[in-house]
Amino acid sequence: MNFLHLLTITTLLFEIPAVAHSSDECDSKDTLKSHAGHYSRKAFWENLPKLKNWPVTLEKFNSYDSSAINISANGGIASIDGWHEIGAVTCVHFQGKELWAKNPYVSTNAWIGPFIHVGMANTDDISYFDRIFGEGCYTSNKQERWCFQSGTIIIDSERHSAKLVLDTSEMPTYGNSLSIDKKDGFLVFVPSSDGWKIFQDTFVSADGHKDIDPANSLPWRVLKRLHEK
Repeated sequence: MNFLHLLTITTLLFEIPAVAHSSDECDSKDTLKSHAGHYSRKAFWENLPKLKNWPVTLEKFNSYDSSAINISANGGIASIDGWHEIGAVTCVHFQGKELWAKNPYVSTNAWIGPFIHVGMANTDDISYFDRIFGEGCYTSNKQERWCFQSGTIIIDSERHSAKLVLDTSEMPTYGNSLSIDKKDGFLVFVPSSDGWKIFQDTFVSADGHKDIDPANSLPWRVLKRLHEK
């Protein structure tokens, strides 16, 4: 078997979701109440800390249809399409700890997934922020100390709220766009070998917006991880 043949088979196996459900029924609200939380696509969640880049991971491991699912405390379902629109999923089913959903956009209603529990419902921006940045400290090229905590960046002891922008429809696509202290504009974090390159940017639709090439543009800050004992 040559390499091209093997690659074709591997690609097909990756793209075709194969799952055998013990039941073809939708789980009831009473069942879902005990599973309240936010559910992410498993492949996306597992690869996000490896790539450390929200838009790049979206492109490689997520789908516009049914990107994630929230289950409320009363068993209600709210799906998210492409982090831009409310989805149309109305039927989900648990198989063990993994969540599967009937695809509302195809006539066969094929099951799609799996989705896994990653946090509380409607706190997804914090869950994904933590998944990318974790906790740790860095030193900047301006001799500042930057530390990351859950939804927070501390710069020389000054705390700043930091929100990962999940909807990339009007955002730069070269890195992680963070809204800091709810101010205008964004800081875009691009992973480097031992830290981050940070660029100041805006909505791509903003007047006067100029594209940034992270490989050639001068960063606003460069962070290098502190390996503290």
